Amino acid sequence: MRALLLTLSLLICAETVSAQDYESTFGRRYAVALHFALERAGSWRQQCASMGADAETLIPVIFPELLRYSLFRSEVESLGLATLYVAEGTQAADFSIGRFQMKPSFVEALEGAVAALPSVPPALSCILEFPGAATDRDRRALRVRRLQSDAWQLLYLCCFSRVMESRFAMAPLSAVERIRLLSSAYNHGFWKTREQIDAAGLLHLYPNGRAFGRPSPYRYADVAVDFYERYWRALSSGG
Repeated sequence: MRALLLTLSLLICAETVSAQDYESTFGRRYAVALHFALERAGSWRQQCASMGADAETLIPVIFPELLRYSLFRSEVESLGLATLYVAEGTQAADFSIGRFQMKPSFVEALEGAVAALPSVPPALSCILEFPGAATDRDRRALRVRRLQSDAWQLLYLCCFSRVMESRFAMAPLSAVERIRLLSSAYNHGFWKTREQIDAAGLLHLYPNGRAFGRPSPYRYADVAVDFYERYWRALSSGG
């Protein structure tokens, strides 16, 4: 009986998620994010392919970030990183910046994970390259400059994909299952266990986290999957 109730609950939840019209909910912000993604679809697909990454399931992962991206806020946070983070590290400042809303702590963890891989294509290993005489402060300053570049953020995204493939069995998963796993890991921490990532992905924390002491209304992965099913899948298949 408990199993039946759980199954019915999951079906109702899935139906509610699929019925959610994020495009209408977010209005103009959705339209702007969608235009930005579709306009760059061709170049993103080519660049991902050149780095051994699958744009079909990877670009939906960052769509929720495009949706909540604010240029003014990003510029303010870039300034904070350029001062506090560069001077003292992530304990002083660890803001999300850029179109894909990446934090310095994310990049630092990614550098460590990529360095630990048994083999890394040259197209990805460049994230580990710093001037030979660079101090820790110099490296942090260079990370901020890289984070301010759309091209570097796409490179970091492809590195993230490679690290996830090395940690988890992705091949047996459907496209939607891969997007859910990648989205939850991107949003909550790719270094966590699969159980922690899956559990975090069920939390309603989008778009504003736990602002005002209560959960946000949506789940990050649901927004990513919705974008994939509404637009990206057809575009990827040439439809």
